[in-house]
Amino acid sequence: MHKMEKISFMEKKKMLFIYNPRAGKAKIRSNLLDIIDIFTKAGFEVTAYPTQARGDGFTAVTQRRLGFYDIIVCSGGDGTLDEVVTGMMQCDKRLPIGYVPAGSTNDFANSLGIMCSNYESPHGLDSQKHYSSAYDLAILTSKAMKNELFREICGSKTIAKETYGFTRDYQNINKILWKIPNANGVKTGYTGQAGKCLVSSVNHEGRDIIIVVLNCTDRWNQTEKIYNHVCSKYIFKNDSTKNLVESMGMIKLASVLAESDFAYGFKENEKIEIEVFSPIGDVHKGDTLGKLSLYDENAEVTKTGFKASKDLSKECFEEILS
Repeated sequence: MHKMEKISFMEKKKMLFIYNPRAGKAKIRSNLLDIIDIFTKAGFEVTAYPTQARGDGFTAVTQRRLGFYDIIVCSGGDGTLDEVVTGMMQCDKRLPIGYVPAGSTNDFANSLGIMCSNYESPHGLDSQKHYSSAYDLAILTSKAMKNELFREICGSKTIAKETYGFTRDYQNINKILWKIPNANGVKTGYTGQAGKCLVSSVNHEGRDIIIVVLNCTDRWNQTEKIYNHVCSKYIFKNDSTKNLVESMGMIKLASVLAESDFAYGFKENEKIEIEVFSPIGDVHKGDTLGKLSLYDENAEVTKTGFKASKDLSKECFEEILS
């Protein structure tokens, strides 16, 4: 009599591998097969997704069916990691995230839309290869102002020594905090080559207006003039995404959207356009269905996504759009 051996077949875990083929001077390309081979030998069934442009990491996470995967691993610079983590925070289902570093110190800056800057050191002293632009500094500031501790530090006129156990009181040298009502930051700067610089933020009607002046000897007064000009020329709104979609004639689509707000400032010639993503399968509650974009001529100024409020079959969603 022969014994029957019990054989168990273990189903492989499924991995979504998101990588930036250009990160770290494209070094990952020569190691890609080895990386996938290691994951496969560890028992994973790997789906590889190479990003092609800024924001692809975010899109890959929000538009994929996360219920199909057990883990997400990304490879690239800090920017790739930031996109994947941000995308995961927008999803109802949270998966473990792994990270294979393969980028340079400027990758994270590029992921924010900072395209005309290069950082050689953390202190920012003069160097021919260390540079930035007013636009890039404004983008960086908008990201930094989302950090509550950063907002507190750069927006405080004085900090009493008792607050953090310091040996003395500190006073902020940023005169904008006193010059413009509701100013809440951000940073003064000066080097011999850069001249007098100033990055400012003023909370206006519930949103921050960020102003950057570079190599400007009259930086305090010029910043105030720019602020007054913006307030007189721009209208600031906070609209419901559902109402905006409905106002564009897409009433059926608006009926299946989750409630969310779109805060923006616009001038006379700007317009809002809608883009609806094509589903690759059934729609689930919380899936990103498309985006609303504010355009100044042909340039996208700002955007926001809109999400499904309930589960829908692919056929039902396509019927809504027809």
